[in-house]
Amino acid sequence: MSTLDGGPTRSVSALCETLSKYSEFKIALSYLVEKDSKVGHIGNSSILNAPFEKNNRFYFINFLAFALRIIRINRVNIIHLHGCWHPVCVVGFLCSKLCGIPYVVHPRGMLEPWCMAHKRLKKLLGWYLYQRTIMTNSRTIFVTSDEEQRNIERLVSGSHTTLIPNFIIPPTSVQLLSKKQKRTGQPKRLLFLGRLHEKKGLELLFSALSKIRVENWELRVAGSGEAGYENSLKHLAKDLGLDDKVQFVGQKSDEEKWAEYT
Repeated sequence: MSTLDGGPTRSVSALCETLSKYSEFKIALSYLVEKDSKVGHIGNSSILNAPFEKNNRFYFINFLAFALRIIRINRVNIIHLHGCWHPVCVVGFLCSKLCGIPYVVHPRGMLEPWCMAHKRLKKLLGWYLYQRTIMTNSRTIFVTSDEEQRNIERLVSGSHTTLIPNFIIPPTSVQLLSKKQKRTGQPKRLLFLGRLHEKKGLELLFSALSKIRVENWELRVAGSGEAGYENSLKHLAKDLGLDDKVQFVGQKSDEEKWAEYT
């Protein structure tokens, strides 16, 4: 688990850290492609990573056996699945059925219309083979917005959803500037803050910006993604004549994010 990956690796670790202040969590089971098992700690929780390589032909069976052993040793009461489509989700579902314990699912936006349309045939195959069953039998499905809730309820008939918006950690040292202090005489600043991925629509944003006739502006792209995709965005900005307007400033920490807003 690396916070550089953003998304679930950040929010799941923050969830474990927060919940561990109120009750004791013995273990958080995660997926890691490493040869050796590693144990870490988040608050009062332990992280035990599965010591199996994904490309190993027995990976799925080994991971299932590993998960079952950990669940029984630690007397797990509930399984929390994050994301969809990955074999780890199937392992969690099977563990729930074999051990007779409930599970909940947090799709992390992976069932949104854009995601379902991306690699559509592969998604349809996975949906009817296993993902629909996983969603239908979940004790509840966590969503983060009204829109996601509506999409899930249309996709999974009779599903029970629980809306919990993403939380924001306020700054501790960065002070937001007052309106009178904001960037007097400096270029108007646009900010993209998030993971660099094609589903975010940055190509569309660049195309739109290349057509505007407003002077004295800049776009700061704060985030990280696959190196190849990030390079393609830089080439696109250059091809559209925006290379002097678009700044790629990399991923920002929580404190640095607040500074970007100023």
